[in-house]
Amino acid sequence: MRVPFLRLEADYREVAAEVRRRFDAVLESQCFVLGPQTRELEERLCTLVGGHAVACSSGSEALY
Repeated sequence: MRVPFLRLEADYREVAAEVRRRFDAVLESQCFVLGPQTRELEERLCTLVGGHAVACSSGSEALY
């Protein structure tokens, strides 16, 4: 059985402008930790999972 590689080009094209806009906003604010974008991410994740969420810098930090 051959499993084809995942091709994300088409999906990325749909969201590329929004990803770049949000990434640029983080770079311009220089708030890489505990900034407004992090707070928004955590709030959206809380809504998505129906509980609590904390953004972490790595999987190791999340486990610790």
